[in-house]
Order: sequence, then structure tokens, then C-alpha cells
Amino acid sequence: MVDSNQAKDPDTVLCMLSGGLDSLAALYLALTEQRFASFRIRVHHLVIKNIENRATAEQVACANICDHLRNSGYRQFEYTESEHEYQFMRRYYVWDVTLVGLIAGGMIRDDPSIAMLLGGQVKDDVTDNPTDLYRMNLGHRVFHSMLPTEMRYQRPWV
Repeated sequence: MVDSNQAKDPDTVLCMLSGGLDSLAALYLALTEQRFASFRIRVHHLVIKNIENRATAEQVACANICDHLRNSGYRQFEYTESEHEYQFMRRYYVWDVTLVGLIAGGMIRDDPSIAMLLGGQVKDDVTDNPTDLYRMNLGHRVFHSMLPTEMRYQRPWV
């Protein structure tokens, strides 16, 4: 039996929104650039509760961003959130990019209509710093490992 989601062509862009300027820029591009005009836009925010204590500020920023975009006449988009609790981890914690890879990969596996993952990136994310490069590469490896074999590397992280 064929899943009805698998029978149709991918027509959705998944945009991960943290509340920061880089992910806002990615969402703005998804909503305004012609290359994304034929795609539905699905925005997802990870509420990450860890020792950095940014969850509330990021959640408020995401709500404000979405409200502003909706009230300013930008095209429609779907918004979802998931909550991730890591406050018990005091010394080390899960890097945001690793969690993005895990959750986004799982979302695409669950919904094959998602054609690509769109995320923000700042200059520090692509420096020559080995730790930053390791984090980014790990996030991408986790993302691709979450996808079924037939989707692996066919759903880009842009």
C-alpha cells in the first residue's frame, strides 16, 4: 500500500525559526523570493530549555515575528512548535544545530511533502573554527541520518 503523502510531489519548505535575525532572514526569503513561490511554507520553532535560558525570549521573538509577518500582508504559512527540555544537563548540552537536524529530519520523514529544510546561518557558523565546523557537520549528519534511505540527500538543508 502506498502512503498518500508519498504519492504526491514535495511541495513544502520547512523553515526552522529560532527567533534570531538569521532564521528571520531565511523565513523572509521563503515568503518573498520567486524560487519559493510554488511551495507551501511550514515554520517550526524548537523551544529549547537548557542552561542558556533563552527559551522564553526566543519563543516571544518567534510569536512577534509571525504576528508581524501575518499582519503585514506576507503570504500565508503554517506555524508549529515543539518543546525540548535539557535543563538537567549542567556541563554540556545538546547543540541547537544537532537538535534542528534531529527534529527536522524526523518531520520530513513523517511528511514527505516537505521538499527542503531552510535555516538561518550566521558568519560564525561557517568559520574555520574546528568546533563550529564540527557542530554544523554533526547537525547535517544527524539530519540526513533521520531520513529514510530513499530520501537521503534528496531533501537538502539550504
